[in-house]
Amino acid sequence: RRFGEAARTSEAALRIAREFEDDTGSRLASFQLGIATIYFRNIAGGRAMVEKALAGMQGDERYVRMLLDYGHALNQVGWGDDALTIYEKAGSVSLAAWRKEKQLSYQALQRAYAVQKKQAELSALHHESELKAAELANVKRLRSMWVLFSATTLAAVVLIALLYTRV
Repeated sequence: RRFGEAARTSEAALRIAREFEDDTGSRLASFQLGIATIYFRNIAGGRAMVEKALAGMQGDERYVRMLLDYGHALNQVGWGDDALTIYEKAGSVSLAAWRKEKQLSYQALQRAYAVQKKQAELSALHHESELKAAELANVKRLRSMWVLFSATTLAAVVLIALLYTRV
């Protein structure tokens, strides 16, 4: 309720923001100065400042809060219909932001699920490759055993043949 002090502070902040070429700070200070001007009953001038400041702040996270403050100021000075329009705009912007955030969360969840699915597939492939490697090792051992068995049998046949010829 100290609108004079708010206006002076906003003007000082506006000067500083312009001095440092801070566009966002300049818009915020202009917005606050416009709100104070509305409370001083210079509604047309205040609305012009606020609308200009809001035009550059649409992507900012403070945009909805600024719209609500703007609607509250208009309602306080008796411009209830315009305040209601501003409140509706704030609601639609907030709803759109919520939907976008919900969509982004859904996409992130889908990506996480896809990554988890790929990791499970990689794990299954790794397990399958280990099983195939073990199977190949078993086949190799079995072949070695048959070669050894065949060699032993051949040696036994040769030995029996030698002994038979001696007899």
